[in-house]
Formats: sequence, structure tokens, C-alpha cells
Amino acid sequence: MGAEEQFAEQVVAFRECVECADTGEPAVRTALSHLLGLFQIALSLPKVDPNTRDVPAVPDSEWRRVFRACERLPVKHYGMVFDSLVVPPEEAVIGCVADDLADIYRDLIAGLQTHVSGNRELATWHWRFTFWSHWGRHAVGAMGALRGWLEQRGTW
Repeated sequence: MGAEEQFAEQVVAFRECVECADTGEPAVRTALSHLLGLFQIALSLPKVDPNTRDVPAVPDSEWRRVFRACERLPVKHYGMVFDSLVVPPEEAVIGCVADDLADIYRDLIAGLQTHVSGNRELATWHWRFTFWSHWGRHAVGAMGALRGWLEQRGTW
């Protein structure tokens, strides 16, 4: 199975995770695990150049539904800097785990819908492009926050 098929399977599992987010430690571990899997496979997605780059957008109403579901997670906000390569660091900003997960969902589901419709090259391009331009940064922020929450509770 190629990276594209593995990634599509991970996206389906992630979708199920965030659509039914819960309040306890198992939900935090599950979300973290899915993000790690997505991140790892995204690094292996091949470069492709489709004829079109027009991927249907996920409606805002669906994004809001997922955001509300992810607000049930016990991890809410965290501190972050936009560019970790700037030293000394820029002023920190506040990140939001529910926003991160909903944004990741929007990017991934748009690609999944394209993948399921049969345009696998476009889906792969979209997943890879949005990984490097958008959802990858959200994943890094959310993973750090989820991991930190587990560490603070000594549940590692």
C-alpha cells in the first residue's frame, strides 16, 4: 500500500476521532496518536503535479461542528511562537487546540473527498501542499499542547 492510501486511512480515523472528541485522558492520547500518524505519513507523500488544483472546500458549518466537538477535549489553549527558527523568539501568541484540530480536519477532509471521488493525484497534491503550507503547523502546535497536558498530569 502506497503512502497515499495509508494517508487516506489515517484521515478517516482522524475524522472519526475529532467528530466524537471526548473529555478525558484517552481522548487526548487518541488525538495525539492520530496527529502523529498523519504527520509521519505526510512526510512520505510524493510530489505530484495535477492538471488542476481546484479542491472543493469543506463548508464552514462543518468546520464549526468539528470545532465544537473538539472543545470537549480538556486541553484548550497553549502558548506558541509562529517561527521557531527566529532567535531570540518572537513574542508568543495563544494557540487553540480545537481550532487546530478543526483546521486540520478541513484540509484533510477536502483531500479525502477528492480522493474518494477518484482524483487521487489531486488529493495527494492537496494533502502534501496543505501539510507544508497550513495544517502541518497546526499539527505541531496541537501535538505539543496535547503532549504537555499529559506530561503535566504525570500520565506518561
